[in-house]
Amino acid sequence: MIIAIMTSVFKNDGNQRKKQKLAKNFIIKHLEKNAWAGDTLAGITRYWLEQTRIEIAVEDVACALNEMIKEGRIKAHVSSGETYYLKNQVGEDTSESDSADFK
Repeated sequence: MIIAIMTSVFKNDGNQRKKQKLAKNFIIKHLEKNAWAGDTLAGITRYWLEQTRIEIAVEDVACALNEMIKEGRIKAHVSSGETYYLKNQVGEDTSESDSADFK
């Protein structure tokens, strides 16, 4: 099953790019410590990134997650109508991810 996640088109300035990188790095560290963790875009933004004490927009987190999917670091999985983002486990085939590029 392929799903398309729609986000608004927005200007990607230098500050947004820094926040996207910050979000990506924090998500990677969180998954290194909690290999089986998974959550929705809202949950990752609200709970995982809360510890950064820096306000990061949902759109910036979405861009970071999309980049991580493209790199094969995480996958998106649909369950009960919600999209969950999970770490790809070693040797896991990423071609069956339920995700599509953010648009």
